[in-house]
Amino acid sequence: MTASAVGKIHALQHISPTVFGSGRQEKGHKTLTSIKVGVLQYRIPHYSYQRTILNRVPDCKYVGVGDIFSYLRAGVLGANQLTRANLLKYFNLNNLFNDLGLNKVDLLHLFNGVDLSKRHRWVTSFETIVPRLTTTLEPRDDRGIRNPAFTGLNGQAFRALADETC
Repeated sequence: MTASAVGKIHALQHISPTVFGSGRQEKGHKTLTSIKVGVLQYRIPHYSYQRTILNRVPDCKYVGVGDIFSYLRAGVLGANQLTRANLLKYFNLNNLFNDLGLNKVDLLHLFNGVDLSKRHRWVTSFETIVPRLTTTLEPRDDRGIRNPAFTGLNGQAFRALADETC
């Protein structure tokens, strides 16, 4: 079993301690086969999800989910395509999640993403740095002024990472 799979199993243990115990289901606990893991619908075909997330924990049900940032991203990409210019920036929309609690999943698994909703247990797999936002990757703005690490979107993302749901 890979280190990645072990980490995912540890995350699932927080959902249901009985899953890895005697095998019997106690009242109020889910069995491993009934755990629904939410993954971003539009990213299911992406290599990063195929390689590191989907179907890595046997017997879990992986379901596609959407959120407001996914819909905003689609709108921005559509507007940029219509104008044939990159007028609107969308990088941060790739790595933030908030579904307002509408998706009924037991666990979210994101890649380079951060769940701002505080309504689901969640984990993230990442390449180099999380939160993966422009202010994290480019510590200075267009004028050369240092971006503050714990304000604005960065601050929300860092607080989400420190939240008990992560």
